[in-house]
Amino acid sequence: MTTQSVTLELITPCFCAGADPSKAEIRAPSIRGQLRWWFRVLGGSRNEEASLFGSVSGDCGRSSAVSLRVEDVSKPCFWNPPTLSQNSNLGYLLYFASKSSEGKRWQKGGALAPGHQFRIYLGFIKPLDGNLAEKFNLAWTAFLAFGAIGYRATRGLGAFRAVDFDSEVSQAMENIKRNGFMGGFSEWRGTQDEILPTLGAQLRGLRVGFSGKQPGPLGCSSPRQASAVRLRPIQENDDSFRILVLEAPKDRVLGEASKRRAPRLGGGIPQLQNPPARR
Repeated sequence: MTTQSVTLELITPCFCAGADPSKAEIRAPSIRGQLRWWFRVLGGSRNEEASLFGSVSGDCGRSSAVSLRVEDVSKPCFWNPPTLSQNSNLGYLLYFASKSSEGKRWQKGGALAPGHQFRIYLGFIKPLDGNLAEKFNLAWTAFLAFGAIGYRATRGLGAFRAVDFDSEVSQAMENIKRNGFMGGFSEWRGTQDEILPTLGAQLRGLRVGFSGKQPGPLGCSSPRQASAVRLRPIQENDDSFRILVLEAPKDRVLGEASKRRAPRLGGGIPQLQNPPARR
């Protein structure tokens, strides 16, 4: 089995854990779940997804063709949660993380800090045909360019940069827009310390006109609906970051009841202007 590896470095706190939410760790199932999401929203069919990642559905169970393994490159560095002001942009972004799992995530040890590095080993247990391999590669490169891991990953937490993978953001953006995504960069540029409050401010702005209690592109609590919108910090160089807002095709993300009623943000997303050439 041929295996490739890529080293990733967190640029925002990552709330990723197993059975105990107070003990953060990068886990292969979390990465596998994100890859399935990207494969699905970029046009992979249910049958193709089962062929790639396996299925336990009915009598048609299939083993996975994808092998994933994760190891820490650096010693785990844990994030120290700040005191939140309810009305601040930081509080707006992190409130649900602070209350999740009865607050067990909101302690030192519950999240990995920016700067933590880990390595993903990717292999294929059986060969993929050309079309399936092409679709998986599209999902893999989109995950490396725009992915995130763990709780509140759609809101910019658990974001990372690929240390040893040459990924052109502009080309990756063209690839996903050809497959139904909309998106663009906000006007903001700033340092890593400014990312979290800026994400909160961006989320506040996008929420205007969309109630969290009604189906919409930003998600809904009842009926339970995943968010089709992802906020993602992108590193331009060593000390400069931008915020990317992406919206996946809603027919590949939302529940059936929500698809009929949920509008897209559309013009509410900033258009892509002068993207960084490389990450």
